[in-house]
Amino acid sequence: MIFIILFVSVDINFKVDEYLSIEILTPFCDLGKIEPFDKEKEYISALKIRVYANIPWELRCEPEGDFVSQNGSIIPSDILSIRAKGCEYQRLEKTGITLCRGNKTKETGDMIPIDLKINSSFNFEPGEYKTRLIISIMRL
Repeated sequence: MIFIILFVSVDINFKVDEYLSIEILTPFCDLGKIEPFDKEKEYISALKIRVYANIPWELRCEPEGDFVSQNGSIIPSDILSIRAKGCEYQRLEKTGITLCRGNKTKETGDMIPIDLKINSSFNFEPGEYKTRLIISIMRL
């Protein structure tokens, strides 16, 4: 009696995509009234961002423009300094700044509190000023 044993192999493949996402938990930030004599005013955890990533990442921030009042007065955006948890304050630049870097996060994401600091001047024109920050995440 002759036994023939045949073996057949089957390859099983799959792909896991890179994943980067941010969730802005504070989409609006009102810094309130800034007195003309306030030289510096700090806002701890003014913004909260949750990062989701399965690869190393970098969180960036750039202003859409300068601060502009309802009557058209302009205050440069670099009066605002920003820091993410565990980092030093950086003055906001028109070309953008790196807030922080990180590695793979938990499935539930990592919370990144963002502190803000305004350097005021007595020479600022009275008014209510606005700008928009563009926050982005990119792979390292």
